[in-house]
Amino acid sequence: MTHILIIEDEADLADSIAQMLEWAGYTVEVAADGIKGIEAIRTITPDLILCDLMMPVLSGYEVLKAIKTDPTTSTIPIILVSALSERIQQRRGMELGADDYLTKPFEPEELIAAVQAQIEKHHSLIDHHEISLRLMRNNITYALPHELRTPLSQIMGYAQLLEMETDPVDIQI
Repeated sequence: MTHILIIEDEADLADSIAQMLEWAGYTVEVAADGIKGIEAIRTITPDLILCDLMMPVLSGYEVLKAIKTDPTTSTIPIILVSALSERIQQRRGMELGADDYLTKPFEPEELIAAVQAQIEKHHSLIDHHEISLRLMRNNITYALPHELRTPLSQIMGYAQLLEMETDPVDIQI
């Protein structure tokens, strides 16, 4: 089951978003601010994060920076949610690594579509990386024995030459 973390300081909005996502079949956790959100990310490792931009204590931009600079969380898709609809805020969020940006208010269909798109994109990237890793493992499995045999065959060849070049020694006791 896909696990989504909502980081939103407005409790009513967070509950509404959570309900919409639960109706769509997702498991949802809610964090009331950026600090609790970062703590929750480290404990539950969500498949997707919805994060408000304007929050007290830690803004959505700061949460985004913290998530993207940590190697264990940097690949989690993040959708920023904000009442700020100016392109400069959207651009800044995208430059920091956000995967999408929803402007409040939004329709439930718009939210579900954005979440589904990011989840599908994330799963296809994971599948692509797994296929690449499997191919690399196969290549190593096939190439490594050959690479180990190559020096050994040269040693064996020289040993045979030495045997042919020397006279057998008779040892009499």
